[in-house]
Amino acid sequence: MLWVGMLALLLLSSLLSACASQTQIDQAHANKAKLDQELTHARKDLGLPERLLTSVTSQEKKIANGDGGLTYDYDNAAKSYAALYNQLLTIEQSAPQALMQQAQLDLQAFASILNQRRGEGFTEVSTYQTRYDAAQQTYENAQTPGDYARVSDIATAQTQALDALWPAYQKLQDLKTVIKWLTDTGIGADQAQQFYDQDLAIFRDAATAERYQSLTTVIDAQIVQSQADAATAQPYIAASLLKSLQARIDLLKQYVGGFQGNSQLDAALRQQYGNQPAPDSFQKQHDDAAAKLAAAHQPSDYTAVATIVTQQNTAMTSLLIRSKALYDYKQFDALVRSDAVWKRTIINKQTNPRFNPGGAYPLAYEYMGEDGLLDNDIGIGPASKPENYARTDKGFQSADFRITSLMANLRAMLDNYDPATDEVDAMNDSARINPVHEKPHASDLQLMQYYNAMDGKVIMVSLREQVARFYDKGNMVGFTYVTTGDLAVPSVPGYWTAINRHSPADPNSCDRHPQTCPRTAPGPTGTPIPIPAGFGDVFTPPVPGEYAPTPIHFDIAYHEGGFWLHDAYWRHQLGPETNLPHYDPNAFSGGSHGCVNISYAPPSVGGRSTGWNMEQVYNWTPLGTPIILY
Repeated sequence: MLWVGMLALLLLSSLLSACASQTQIDQAHANKAKLDQELTHARKDLGLPERLLTSVTSQEKKIANGDGGLTYDYDNAAKSYAALYNQLLTIEQSAPQALMQQAQLDLQAFASILNQRRGEGFTEVSTYQTRYDAAQQTYENAQTPGDYARVSDIATAQTQALDALWPAYQKLQDLKTVIKWLTDTGIGADQAQQFYDQDLAIFRDAATAERYQSLTTVIDAQIVQSQADAATAQPYIAASLLKSLQARIDLLKQYVGGFQGNSQLDAALRQQYGNQPAPDSFQKQHDDAAAKLAAAHQPSDYTAVATIVTQQNTAMTSLLIRSKALYDYKQFDALVRSDAVWKRTIINKQTNPRFNPGGAYPLAYEYMGEDGLLDNDIGIGPASKPENYARTDKGFQSADFRITSLMANLRAMLDNYDPATDEVDAMNDSARINPVHEKPHASDLQLMQYYNAMDGKVIMVSLREQVARFYDKGNMVGFTYVTTGDLAVPSVPGYWTAINRHSPADPNSCDRHPQTCPRTAPGPTGTPIPIPAGFGDVFTPPVPGEYAPTPIHFDIAYHEGGFWLHDAYWRHQLGPETNLPHYDPNAFSGGSHGCVNISYAPPSVGGRSTGWNMEQVYNWTPLGTPIILY
């Protein structure tokens, strides 16, 4: 029995060593209560989303598990709760800046897909535009991290809906094809037309992503049912679906075949296409379905063919999106490298020997990118880093909209450029200021029509004219001479929208906009830079020391990368060739750092008004206004 007594003694010793003092128990519970109180503050007062708190709450739950048991280690629990409390404080400190930046990115993604769908002609964008305006206003009024998190949630949900709109639209087109065949064969399409009308109502309701996704599945079933209900039309419907499938296969062949060359670019594009099914695999599926259709006799045979075709169409959707973006990038690259662009120059007409008089500069330098590689913010091509590559349907669609926008804008620049009025001495007022620039331009209107932007306000910025023109419902209502980015930091061509703005009445001060206000260093740790009285913002250089912090009266952001329309009270000249090297007694002797500079004072030359000043531009431009640089 001796060993039984020893075992009992060991067990008692273990239990006694595991027992905690009341002080340790109280400390653990106090630390947990302190952590819970801070979590309540983070949720209710700061509005932090639960996703930021999960790392803390999940660990807290594990620590609390077993509290009250004989073997529970209260001393370790107290230390763990204290560590989690400090971790939570770190999250609270970093969250405002992170959530604000994420909200900016999510709003820009919303604006990008909204602009894309507008350019594709979808009437539903008016409802989404209203939602975008509301989200942008919420962002402007945001005071807490929770406010920015809500903006992200709204923007993300609407972006997902606009993404899902496209495949639903394609399915509607397939159903229209079935209706046409039913009508053409004289069978009647009442049931299919009823399906279509119901589906179209859902589609135009500017629904959620989930509803659009459900709609695509419903339409697939409706197509099969319509074919089954009209037995005599089944051969025609199946043939029409096969014809539609062949058209998509031919497109896929064209797109994929466009980047099968031996160049570095072709290799980079093939890498982004990845190990995806080849067009030939879909062609085989089509040919097999065609053979089954030729041998079909029973209704079930035709239904089987229709089902196969529908499945193949669905399987090709993502590949067509991906391959079209890569194909269009290759076309854009070819356009930029064509003699009409690559070898075309603009001559610096100013005569000051200090600023390279007679120097030739690329006419379309804003489109060429660094080291001869195209714009690296597209997400496609050799200039894009692999971690920034487009990888989803949404990413490739966004990239494709950016690419096709750049092609449209570049062609508009080439069509609009006139050396007689655009290639002039920046120092010569009589040559620089020309009534030609102050009238509506055909290229402006063509681009506005291309982007379906004829129904409201639009700002058109001509990079070679160095002029901005303002349109409302297709009618020009104002203009102003500008200076855009120089060769080192070009202004960004494309279709953008007004995403942020400040004025003396709503300055970007840290008491009003603590997450976006200027600081000596990025983030909440930087010392706030006061906004001087009468100003709306202070611009700080992206590279410390590049220039002194500069007060601005009025500004409107058009690109999340830090590109703005703003007043430049220090500039002596604005207009043609002021983006090239020239002497300016009051400013940089050349273009801007990518922003669009506009006069602060009412501009005039020789006593004649030369357009709007920045205050007028600001007052005229609500958030969400399209800003097209070409």
